[in-house]
Amino acid sequence: MALNAALKQLIETKLAHTHEPQWALPIAEVRQAFRNLWTPAITGEPVSIGRIEDVTIPGVDAPIPTRVYAPDGAERYPIMLYFHGGGYV
Repeated sequence: MALNAALKQLIETKLAHTHEPQWALPIAEVRQAFRNLWTPAITGEPVSIGRIEDVTIPGVDAPIPTRVYAPDGAERYPIMLYFHGGGYV
């Protein structure tokens, strides 16, 4: 299955630009750069989500809370695994 066109554009844009480390920039500039990068990828009509399920995955020290978003139907789709790294700002 081909990569979603908006996601592909986002990745290509991100890879095409060399940026200073975020911690070296004023926070207002970092926030604007984030908006400039993500806004084109997340605009448009939202996709319908058929099922949202909260599950836990066994971890070394404790269970890891996880949320699964899945479309309706039995068709197989690719997966996107997202690890939130925070921003702490």
